[in-house]
Amino acid sequence: MVLVVLVTDLLFQYQHLEAEKQQTDVMLEKFSLVLDLDFDRKSTVELSLANNYVSRGENEKAILLYNKIIERFDSLTDTDIAFNAGQRLFSLITQDNQSNLADRHLLMLKDKLEFTPGTKLPVSSAQAYFYHQLLNLTYDRKSNKITETFNLHTQLMQYIKETHWQELTNPQRQTIDFYYAFQGQVTALTELQSSFYFQQHAPSLSAYIVNIPEVIKGYFSPAKEYLVGQEKFKQFLELQPVFWSGTHKNDVEHETANTALFSQGILKSKDFEALYQITDNLMTMDFGEGPESDVAIYVSSSVALTVPLLDGDLVIFTYEDLISHKKGQPWSKQELLAGPWYHLYDQALELNEAIQPTLMEAIFTESSAVLTINGESITVPWQINAQGELELAFSDNDQATLNIIKLMTDDEMIITKNQASGVQSLFIKDKQLAQYIVDQWTSLL
Repeated sequence: MVLVVLVTDLLFQYQHLEAEKQQTDVMLEKFSLVLDLDFDRKSTVELSLANNYVSRGENEKAILLYNKIIERFDSLTDTDIAFNAGQRLFSLITQDNQSNLADRHLLMLKDKLEFTPGTKLPVSSAQAYFYHQLLNLTYDRKSNKITETFNLHTQLMQYIKETHWQELTNPQRQTIDFYYAFQGQVTALTELQSSFYFQQHAPSLSAYIVNIPEVIKGYFSPAKEYLVGQEKFKQFLELQPVFWSGTHKNDVEHETANTALFSQGILKSKDFEALYQITDNLMTMDFGEGPESDVAIYVSSSVALTVPLLDGDLVIFTYEDLISHKKGQPWSKQELLAGPWYHLYDQALELNEAIQPTLMEAIFTESSAVLTINGESITVPWQINAQGELELAFSDNDQATLNIIKLMTDDEMIITKNQASGVQSLFIKDKQLAQYIVDQWTSLL
């Protein structure tokens, strides 16, 4: 009788906590040990417990439970539980910078994948996402099937977006969006591109594909550090009036009233008024003609970067009016020599050109700068002129001199402006942050 009462009480508590999304490790351990659950329910409880361990940084405990769930695969009615455990196990491997499939549990799941007849597309969303992770780690530098794997991976992500999108969590959707955009970026880079700095040819498709494991590590390592939280974004916008500017020619030509006050869901500017709402890193605004949304990809104490889903340009929010700046801050030789720097800008030069996020590495020596985009480099003379602007000389002709004005400095970046066009850009010292921003920007186009 006592046991029945205890079990009933525990079940009631579990149902209540699950509905409120507030399960604790202690309670989950009790369910795992005390209740006589079937394998599916027991594995579901253990999966929740393992996920809680990960959130607290206790990865070893989590891995033991993920492995335990996978090992009982043949006893599960709902085998997606095991694939969900495999997804989490994959994530831990990626975070630990391991890029092989030596783990026998992952190999076991690989052999258990079920595909729709006549295709290489898994039958469920859990299997499809696991297969996506699997393909991410199978790009082999020595393989003669790199392009085949690349094409299969692209097809899989298209299938997930068309068939299983609503079944994925928001983080999973963001991850698929990132890789899908990256695949498209790789394909586009096989064609000739014109640069803001110099004409360049991109390397072959295979040359980019073999670097995908490094891109994966670079994306996941900084992601947790730079992800924008709802409260931080909201506090930035509502602290005081903000000014916005952008990295596309349109932002220079058409921004006349570029300041606004955000307060209690109402956005007020000189020329318009709108309602706004912030959910996670998404700001939705309604100007009376339907909602428009901006995604925040970086927020600090003095700068916020957003990407409007309608236009795709990179918008810079600050507490200073950068468009009306007549005179910038002087560059110092020491700060440039302390590089490398990563210059993030929009390569589109004309008003009607599509957004082209571009990241260039700049290494300054005493008299010259090595500028590198997509592995192709040129060396040009540089100096700081009498106005404190950075001058890059692309030929002996003065018309081929690029002057870059420093507008303001943030903890992580310098906001700059092309002296001739007025278009703004970013100089970033942290390579991971620079790559993270350009990847997030590209994924939203």
